[in-house]
Amino acid sequence: ESLAPLTNGDALRGKRVRELRIGSLAADIDLDPRGGVNADARARVEASALQFIGQSAERLRLDIAGNAQSHTLAIDLTGPELAVTARGDGTFDAAGWQQRWPTVGLRLPRGVQLALESPLALALTADTLRVEPFCIRGAGGTPLVDGVTLCGSGTASTADWNLTATVAALPLAAVLPNPTPRANQHQCHRP
Repeated sequence: ESLAPLTNGDALRGKRVRELRIGSLAADIDLDPRGGVNADARARVEASALQFIGQSAERLRLDIAGNAQSHTLAIDLTGPELAVTARGDGTFDAAGWQQRWPTVGLRLPRGVQLALESPLALALTADTLRVEPFCIRGAGGTPLVDGVTLCGSGTASTADWNLTATVAALPLAAVLPNPTPRANQHQCHRP
């Protein structure tokens, strides 16, 4: 089954939306949160040639399957130095769209891999996103991330946002840029 270009997709092709640039976008969506508990909740959204916050991704795919009361969620983002794989479930109710993500894995530059310690819970309404407290931990078995824990929670609305975050056991080398070839040629000698 092929996806149709998003309505007015040509207007989005190659355009920048804030810090996000999309090469192409296609979607097949049948989603009506007000259609009752058994209303279809089905979507496939695919984007390619993405650029955002200094990173690039070759492909982003979002899949939703089920009904309004109970549906599965899948996100796959792939890029040269960045990958995200997430699996979850969701429900539409009077409070909005509730999501629970038991599996989220991140691959970052330099082979850094992170995974959730416990499920991530999100709640979306027409004007608010709430992220319940969560933690991700180094999962790649590399010295840069062994023992690293990143925790956070927050809310965002059309008018304001609030974020709380903590980082534990993050080596300084994990946040510094790689040395340049010239820096590698010079060595420090101690007397």
